[in-house]
Amino acid sequence: MPRNNINKKVIVIGIDGFTPKILESMMGRGELPNFSRLAGKGMFSPMQTVFPPQSPVVWTTIATGRAPRDHGIFDFLRPIPGQYSPQLTILRQGKIAYNRPYKAKTFWEVASERNTPATILKWPLTFPATPTLGNVLSGLGTPDLLGTMGRYTCFMSNEIPEKADRKGTITKVDILKDKIKTSIAGPITLAFPGTKSARAPLDIELSEGRIHCSLGESTFSLEEGYWSDWIQVDFKVGFLRHVSGMCRFYLERIKPDFKLYVTPINISCKTQTMPISAPLGYAKRLSASVGDYSTLGLAEDVNALKDLIIDERAFLSGCEMIMEERERIFSLALQEFNQGILACIFDTPDRIQHMFWRYLDRDHPLYKEPEAQVFGEVIPAVYRRLDGILGKALERVDEETLIIVCSDHGFYSYRWSVHLNTWLVQNGLMALKPGRAEGRDLFQDIDWSKTSAFALGLNSLFLNIKGRERQGTVEPDALPLIKEELVRKLKAWSHNDRPVIRTIDVIEQPYGQITDNQAPDLIIGYDEGYRSSWQTAVGGVPGVVIEPNLDKWSGDHCGDPELVPAILLTNERNLLKKPHVQDISPAILDYLG
Repeated sequence: MPRNNINKKVIVIGIDGFTPKILESMMGRGELPNFSRLAGKGMFSPMQTVFPPQSPVVWTTIATGRAPRDHGIFDFLRPIPGQYSPQLTILRQGKIAYNRPYKAKTFWEVASERNTPATILKWPLTFPATPTLGNVLSGLGTPDLLGTMGRYTCFMSNEIPEKADRKGTITKVDILKDKIKTSIAGPITLAFPGTKSARAPLDIELSEGRIHCSLGESTFSLEEGYWSDWIQVDFKVGFLRHVSGMCRFYLERIKPDFKLYVTPINISCKTQTMPISAPLGYAKRLSASVGDYSTLGLAEDVNALKDLIIDERAFLSGCEMIMEERERIFSLALQEFNQGILACIFDTPDRIQHMFWRYLDRDHPLYKEPEAQVFGEVIPAVYRRLDGILGKALERVDEETLIIVCSDHGFYSYRWSVHLNTWLVQNGLMALKPGRAEGRDLFQDIDWSKTSAFALGLNSLFLNIKGRERQGTVEPDALPLIKEELVRKLKAWSHNDRPVIRTIDVIEQPYGQITDNQAPDLIIGYDEGYRSSWQTAVGGVPGVVIEPNLDKWSGDHCGDPELVPAILLTNERNLLKKPHVQDISPAILDYLG
C-alpha cells in the first residue's frame, strides 16, 4: 500500500556473495552481533536469486526489478552482433562515448523522477554514471585508464615463461649500479605511422630493503612487503594533452631478484572528464573528504593472484585497503544522509571467497592442511568485518528508516572445470577444422559449416541459427528438435557418478538478426562442484572435457541458482513473504510511497 514518503528513508547495504549457510552458522555462534540484532528485530532469510546467478545479472535485476529477459544482461560475455567473438556485457563503448549496458530504469531513477534523492555507491553496471537527483559513484564495469577491465604490470629482473592467458604485462628490467630505468604503459595514442602506447618514465633507486621511485612529478619510497599509497601517473596523449591515472605499487623483494608489482592504472578519482560519478565532480568531492580510492570496477587484484604474480598475503593486504576505502566512503555518506535512499555495494567479500574457498573445502584439489591453518579464517574474518560496518549503519536507523542488507548470490566449491565446447565437439554439435585436435580461444579453429551449437560466457549456450549467425547451419524449423536433443544429452551427462548439469533454462525468442541484448538459447546451470571453464567462456576447445580445477579461483556461484541462494536481512518483518531478488526494487519504491 502506498505510504506518505515525507520522512521515509531507505538504506541498502549490498554485499556481493554473502552466503546464507556461513552467515547463519556464524550468527548461531554469536560472532555477528549486529546481523543477529537486525534479524531479531526484523527478518533474516535466504533469498531466491535469478538464473544465471552472476553478479552483473543479479545486481541489475535488484536495481531494476526486472528479470534478465527484460533488462538484457545474461552473462559477463555475449557474442559481438553478427560475429562469434565475445564482448563484455558490463562495458559498452560507442563510437564517441561509453553507453550504459542496459535500458531499464533503476529504483533510484524512479525515485528521482518523484523528487526523492538517492546516493548510490559502487553499484554494478552504473558506468557511465547517469545524472539523477542525488549522487552516483560507478561500480563493477568501470574500466581502467586503458579501457580494459584491469591489466596489471610487474617489473622483474629475471626471466619469466610466457603465459597465453596472463591478464597483465611482465617487464624485464636491468639493474645498473642499483638503479632501474623503465616506464609504465598508458592509453593508446596516435603516432606516425599508426598508434602506440603512451608511456610514463619510471626511475627506481635500490637501497637496503627499500626503493625510491620517481614517476613523472611523483616521488615515493617503498619497503619490501608493503603497498604504496595511490600514486598519480600522467601520460602525454597528444600535443599539449595529458591524461592522469593512479596506481599502487607492491614491492615483493629486491634481492636475490627484483620484483615490483603495479596495479592496473585506475581512472583518477579526481577526474573531471571521465563519467565515474554523477554529478561529474562527486568523485573528486569524495576524495577531498576521504582520501584517494580505487575506481576500477573490479579493484581487487584477483588476476595477479590467479597468475601467481602476487601471493595470498599481498592480495589480502590489498583487499584490506579497498575495504577501508569503501568503509570511509560509506561512513561519510551515512553522516550526510537525511532523506531518500542510500545504497552501497561491498564486493570484496565476493573476491575473497572466489580465491580462498579452497581452504574451506577439504575435497578441493588445492586444499592443503598447513595452508588451511593459515588462511582458513580469511572468509569468516570478512563476515565479521561487515558486521562492524552494519553496526555503524544501525546507529543511523530510526523508526522512519527501512534498512535492507542483501546479497546477489551465495557460493559453492568450484572443484571441476567443464569444457562445454569440447563436449559439443564430442557429441557432434560442433566441429573443429581438419587436422585440429583442440581449438584455440575466440573460436579460431571452428568449422562453422558443421557446427550446430557453441558455448560462450559462463552459463550461455547459443545455437548456430541460419539468418541470425554469420555462418548459421540450423534451420529455424529444426530448433525444437535440436533443443530437445541438447537438453536430453546435457541432463544425462555424468562425471564420477554425479550429474554435471543440474538445470537448463530454454529461452524462447524471435530468431532474426542477433542484437546487442541477444539472450542465449540455453542457460546452463551446473551442479555443485562444477563450473564452466575459463576456456569455454572465451570460445576455447581444450582436449579434455572435464578436469580438476587447479586455479586459485576456487569458489564460485555460476551454477544452478538453487545451490547459491542470496541473503536478505531487514528491520521490516513483513517486507517480503517469499524473498526474491527481483522484489527488492518494488519493495523499496513501495516503502517510499
